[in-house]
Amino acid sequence: MEDLNVVYGDESLPRLYENSRISSDQLPGQPGIVRRVVALGRYLQNPLAMVATLCGPGKEILS
Repeated sequence: MEDLNVVYGDESLPRLYENSRISSDQLPGQPGIVRRVVALGRYLQNPLAMVATLCGPGKEILS
C-alpha cells in the first residue's frame, strides 16, 4: 500500500463534459459515468485542454 498514490480532482468540468454533445460524439454508446471518468482523467492530465474542449461549437462551458 505504500506505492498507492491518491489524487483529488475537481469534478465540475468533467460533469459538464459528461452531459455535453462532444462527449456523446467522442464516446458513443458509453454510459455517463464512463464519459465523466474519461473527462476526469483528461482534466488531470491537461486542464486547459479540457476547458478548450468545452468551449467548442457547443459552448457547454458558457451555458
